[in-house]
Amino acid sequence: MMNKMIKKISSVALAAAMTLSTGVAAQAATLKVYFREWTQGESDNTYLGKPTLTTYGTEPVLEVSGIEADMTYKEALDEAVANYNGKYVLGWNEKNDQYLDYIVISGKKVGIKGENTNPKYDSNKNMISATWVGSSWMWYPGSDIELENTSSYPKTTLGETYVPVKTANNDKEIVSMVLSYDTTHFFWTNEGNN
Repeated sequence: MMNKMIKKISSVALAAAMTLSTGVAAQAATLKVYFREWTQGESDNTYLGKPTLTTYGTEPVLEVSGIEADMTYKEALDEAVANYNGKYVLGWNEKNDQYLDYIVISGKKVGIKGENTNPKYDSNKNMISATWVGSSWMWYPGSDIELENTSSYPKTTLGETYVPVKTANNDKEIVSMVLSYDTTHFFWTNEGNN
C-alpha cells in the first residue's frame, strides 16, 4: 500500500515538474523582425537618407518566440528563419560569422554589392575618380522602419549583441529589430596625385 502511494506521489511530482519546466521554457520574449530598404540622400552625409517601405512592407517579416536574455540577435535570427521552411536563408560572413552578408528571400539573394559609377579616366586609361555606390545589410533595435538618420545604428555586430529581454519568464514581452538594406555613396578622386 505504501509502495503504491509513493509511486503515485512520485508520478504526480514528476508530471508537475515537467509541466513547470515546459511552462517556463515557453514563457520568453517574442522577437519581431522588420525589413526595409534605405538609400542615402544627395548630400555627402552618409547617415542621411530615406527608407523605402514598399519592398518588404510595414509589418514584421519574421517572428520568433522563446527568446531568452542570454541570446544574441544572430542566434535569435537563426532560430527565426528556421521557422519559415526555407523561405529565408541567412548568409553569414565566412571569415567572421558575426556579420550578415546576405539574405535569401523567397529564392532571391539580397546582399553586399558595390561598384564605381561615373568613372573618370586619365590619358593612360587609369580611373582617377568615381562615385562608389554600395549596399549591405545593417541593423538596429526597435521597430522604427521610417528612421532616416542612421547615425544611431549600433556599433556592434549581430553576433555580439544580446537581445534586450528585460523580464524573465514573460511571454508577453515583445522585442523588435530592423534589418535594413542600405545603399550609400561617396565620391573619390586621385586627380592631381600623379
